[in-house]
Amino acid sequence: MVSSIYQKFNNWIKKDGVYSILKNINWLFFDRILRMLGGLLINAWVSRYLGAYNMGIWDISLSVSNLFIVFSAFGFERLLIKNLVDVDDNTRNQHLSVAFTVRLIVSLVAFLLSGIILQLLAEGNSTRIMIGWLISSSIFLSVFDVITTKFQADLLSKYIVIAKGTGFIIGSLLKVYFILENYPLEYFVGSFLIELVIGFIILMYIYLKKYNHHQYKFTKKVFLEYWSTFFPLLISSLAYIIYTKVDQIMIDRLLDETAVGIYTRAVKLSDISVAIYAIIANSLFPELTKQSQQGIKQLHHSFERLSSMLTGVAYVGVIFVLISSHFVINLLYGEEYLGAISNLNILILGSIALYNGGMRGNYLILRNQKKIILITSFLSIFINAALNYVLIPLYSTNGAAIASVITLFSTNIFINLLFKETRTIGKLQLRSLFLYYFIKKSLKK
Repeated sequence: MVSSIYQKFNNWIKKDGVYSILKNINWLFFDRILRMLGGLLINAWVSRYLGAYNMGIWDISLSVSNLFIVFSAFGFERLLIKNLVDVDDNTRNQHLSVAFTVRLIVSLVAFLLSGIILQLLAEGNSTRIMIGWLISSSIFLSVFDVITTKFQADLLSKYIVIAKGTGFIIGSLLKVYFILENYPLEYFVGSFLIELVIGFIILMYIYLKKYNHHQYKFTKKVFLEYWSTFFPLLISSLAYIIYTKVDQIMIDRLLDETAVGIYTRAVKLSDISVAIYAIIANSLFPELTKQSQQGIKQLHHSFERLSSMLTGVAYVGVIFVLISSHFVINLLYGEEYLGAISNLNILILGSIALYNGGMRGNYLILRNQKKIILITSFLSIFINAALNYVLIPLYSTNGAAIASVITLFSTNIFINLLFKETRTIGKLQLRSLFLYYFIKKSLKK
């Protein structure tokens, strides 16, 4: 009996690329665990050392630069992964060359815009101006993310983990040294940049060793193919980063840097759930690209099953956070950051909408619904900005958290009911909120 079960399990993981996906996920989980545990502890120590005001300066700069990093990505990432699955060397070189060239040019523009905006927001504060330009320079380094898409497409994320993990460890050790030696904020920002540089140098070395037939082959035809498709995806990615970062910018404008520093500690803890979801979504997308060819009925069935499973995971996570938030924030950050407890308790509710409907974006890409991606993106920006403007003056940082949760539920679930093309998955997602799929399965058994 035991041997029979083992044999069935062994056969399952060997078919349809399941083993490759699981191995890929294992590497990504290792990376996330390293970053979540190690990064959380280092970030807590740095937060205690620098204080809420200095952390607020850092967080505001990161928020603005992240907006432009997404812009510099030019909407390529998901398309590039899709186009690099099972292709020959010549095709690979064409797609990577186009992506790298465009990202390099756009990154230069993004760097300048990010630095200028942060300088304007600083209102003459020399420390904020310097930190803003330093962090904006990380936009250049994001150009090398083009390389990571090839490893992701080939389900070889272990190389990404090795390269960036090494940079992360070195950067973390530098932060510890700077704390012990009482260095100012600028040095911690420098360690952040050193971490990125080391990671991408190692990643480039691995890429050049592994893929021997690498040639620069920029072609107008491939560029035009991306040009016709990238804009909705760019707006979608930009919309997501705006409604996850604009709250910190508006808190800075409507309140102060200290409030940003406190609120962002809650955001970083809440982002752990986002990171876990991203691992699953990024690992499944190449395989989902193949499965989508089996027909819409099968795609809907898989979508509901996945949505139900992830929603159940989100419920467990929400309960855990609500029970432990006071203890965790007090333990990690201390009394100066206790205001983040209520922020975290509200923000974590948004993970239900993320896990329930996060695969919606992949579904729309596979169904080539670029118009809906575009409309949803603009609506999400408008909804979040308007809610932040109204709720922050009324409820302080809790207002920003409420705005984020409402935006996530609106743009991941409820908006699907407005479009004929997404109404089916909208209904499936609503059923998943009540775990209908698993309840039905249990009743049948």
